[in-house]
Amino acid sequence: MRKYELLKEEHNIVRKCSRQKQVIDPETRKVVGVTPDFFRLRTEDKGYLSANWLEFNEGDRQQRIEKAFYMMKDGGLIFGAKDVLALSHVEIIKYCGMIHSTKINIKLRPTSRNKAHVGIYGLPKNNSNEDLLGLLAMKSIAEIATIPISV
Repeated sequence: MRKYELLKEEHNIVRKCSRQKQVIDPETRKVVGVTPDFFRLRTEDKGYLSANWLEFNEGDRQQRIEKAFYMMKDGGLIFGAKDVLALSHVEIIKYCGMIHSTKINIKLRPTSRNKAHVGIYGLPKNNSNEDLLGLLAMKSIAEIATIPISV
């Protein structure tokens, strides 16, 4: 794929999720989801959220998740001991946007240190659509994975 090419709807992305943006099951104490803040743009996000394209890497699903983790880490992302990886289907992210009349796209944005880096474009720049952020948090997360090593 070329830089800025759109990811296919059947593909998946993975993002780091810090403890503050995790939904924890009170009984099991396991991470079961993310808060709407997980999809909230910050002023330094330059109009898109960063993620990694899972299918960039070869191997089974677990191997791809591990490779994505190391690519993000090699790309400069700092992981804490309680951080997790949140996996999402491109198709579901786009569908959530469509329900709220918002065109969301996920484009390949490789960097010199992370060839699988992607940007999630189309989220409201002023974070004004709380319903969209909530829907994304509730419906677009397909899997929560722990980081492969202790950091």
